[in-house]
Amino acid sequence: MTDCKSGPRWAQTSVLLGGLVWLGLSLPAALGPWRIGVIEKLLLLGLLVVVPLGLWLVATPDRHGRHALPYRLAVLLQPFGAGLAVCSFLFPPGAVAALLASGWLAVTACMACFGFTRFLPRSAARVEEVCIDAGLIYVMVGGGWFVISRLGWQPLGFGPVIVTLTAVHFHYAGFAAPLLAGFAGRVLDDSQRLARRMHRAASTCVIVGVPLVAAGITLSRELEFAATAVLSLGLFLLAASVLGWVVPTLRSRPARLLLGLSAGSSCVAMLLA
Repeated sequence: MTDCKSGPRWAQTSVLLGGLVWLGLSLPAALGPWRIGVIEKLLLLGLLVVVPLGLWLVATPDRHGRHALPYRLAVLLQPFGAGLAVCSFLFPPGAVAALLASGWLAVTACMACFGFTRFLPRSAARVEEVCIDAGLIYVMVGGGWFVISRLGWQPLGFGPVIVTLTAVHFHYAGFAAPLLAGFAGRVLDDSQRLARRMHRAASTCVIVGVPLVAAGITLSRELEFAATAVLSLGLFLLAASVLGWVVPTLRSRPARLLLGLSAGSSCVAMLLA
């Protein structure tokens, strides 16, 4: 849904290497006595694969082909930050593990700066671009919660599982979902009024729902339920937009199949939510 060739080679290489590393971490026999849980594996999949893939796709060069400094820093530092994040699991929660995890926080801080540099010079009229900006900004919250998780803190009485899941939430619902909404919006034609309205509603729900879910977990069950409904509605509408208007535009059958499965799987996940 966007021109992958525009992404820097470094980001493309990082996606491939990150995928291989994550597959290695998923093989218990390859790790010996070192074991990481399912939640930690989901988080590392975000750090090693999802984020560099997103960085590859959101490349926004100017008319001279140059990228903004925060973007270049994020792409350059991402493999090292992800590597330090993996190493943080070699240590029990504490100062050393948190210090290693801070390398990833630095990467997400660069991404957030890039999101702001994209958003500030233009208006919010193009909701698809605002979605991408939001994803780049939200991921820094995930980086912060990752450091808190590796430090062993339990703010507001949250258990360690909730703290880690919050980091996961902002790498997937907070980063990947807004980017998917943004890329889908780029494909839609302005003449497709129904598709545009549905996409705008989906995008608004995704952008608003991500922080609302986090606030609901913190403040009240009622707000959490309402926020989950908003986010779920947004992802349902996004899936409908993708299946109805984006998938038919793709020439490749495997691409249509995979994108259709992606949209359908998000609907199943939201039913569980």
